[in-house]
Amino acid sequence: MKTKYLVGVFMCALAWQSQAMSGPRILVPDLAPASILGEKDFAEFKALRERLEADSAMSLTDEQRLFALTTKAVTELESKAGFKNTAGAQHPWSWGLYLLGSAAFNYGSSLYDAKREAEALTTLDVGLAATEKCVHTKSGDASFHITPCRFMKGSLTSKIASINGILSALSKAKGVLDEWTSAADGDVDLVMSKTHTLKASANYALGLFYRLVPDLWLVNMIFDVRGNLDESVRRHQISTKIQSENACYLYGEYTSLVCRSQKRSRSDDMSLADKVRDHVAALKAESTLLARCKISVKKISEDPKMACGFTGAKQVNEDEANKIGK
Repeated sequence: MKTKYLVGVFMCALAWQSQAMSGPRILVPDLAPASILGEKDFAEFKALRERLEADSAMSLTDEQRLFALTTKAVTELESKAGFKNTAGAQHPWSWGLYLLGSAAFNYGSSLYDAKREAEALTTLDVGLAATEKCVHTKSGDASFHITPCRFMKGSLTSKIASINGILSALSKAKGVLDEWTSAADGDVDLVMSKTHTLKASANYALGLFYRLVPDLWLVNMIFDVRGNLDESVRRHQISTKIQSENACYLYGEYTSLVCRSQKRSRSDDMSLADKVRDHVAALKAESTLLARCKISVKKISEDPKMACGFTGAKQVNEDEANKIGK
């Protein structure tokens, strides 16, 4: 099984190397500094990272352990280096801050799904602090680029705000939009797992953003953002073009198509959405995240009226948005 996985990673690397010759620079996180954990913990850290990157199923305990080990490695490296969290200071492991943000996002999202909201918010806050530190400090690692940290900062901000409610989400929306757009339209990419890349994930996130943010002039005037279903569908289709076997990217396209078909009575959108739904149903989703997205597609197919406000966390209520400023 491990040999098969390594062959897959090698083939994936070759494909991305070929793309890099004419496309974005492909980033590879440096895991070596985490060896500060000691031989046993470092081996466990790498094994958990390998499972994550293979989109293998991970339990809540696995996600908690990866979060804890990443936190420990970052903390010990900072202590050893005498790091002071000031703007422009050089961080001893900038990639670690990105990896900590990612681990916090995954674990915090799973805690929220397990109806442990307080713990989820605490975990997500740790990840957000790490990514904020990442974007304000310097790195001495030539392999590092700030874009993955910006993307993860936007994702954590959005997740926390979505849990806290629509006004919180809208107050953070412009910053999140900027972070995600920089990743989606930038000149670097990152293979996050065998079915997730940075650019595809950023376009997927923007697709969600343009579906969920209300398309209202008052919202635009107050918060400097506005929903756009055409842009939502376009961004989702960019992500599914990059990776057509990812249930989450397909969930995004499916939900936006269903929403637009309702808003504009477009039968062609619904026909395409049905094809996407059937494709998702046929996919094998081993990881918790991908399985969750398959379930979301099923929920929408059973109750299409939910589509425009569906997040997988809290349902966005358009009536709340319409009351803003009244």
